[in-house]
Amino acid sequence: FISITLREDVVLDVRGYDYLTHAQVSLPGRAQEQMLGVAVDGARQYTLTQHCDTDTCQLTLADEDGQQVIAFDTAQIFARFEGYTTEHLQLTQQEASFTTENDTVKMTVVVQNASMEGQTAPDAYFYADFYLLLSFR
Repeated sequence: FISITLREDVVLDVRGYDYLTHAQVSLPGRAQEQMLGVAVDGARQYTLTQHCDTDTCQLTLADEDGQQVIAFDTAQIFARFEGYTTEHLQLTQQEASFTTENDTVKMTVVVQNASMEGQTAPDAYFYADFYLLLSFR
């Protein structure tokens, strides 16, 4: 069992970002798609969604035409921390952050807390509570 948290004394540095929202993922779970919010950059509107099936979850930003602009697979969170051996680890913002970017947008996920047990079904369990930051270019 591994449990990590963002250090309590961390004040999130959001300089350079346009939007901040909060989400969570719990796997395994039921298949679902959830709209997390709408972001506007100039005259363009983007929709942020979380699409989960029973064992994976993807965060996606799509444009007005429904075309994917950028995505983040939450499996990256659990892959980074699965080798940790100490329970209840406290992380800095840098250690808890995952960033993906392209010519249109920068997306950063900052894990507030996460826990996982096992690595394969049916015994595996993954949970993460996180902030999602967006910056348009």
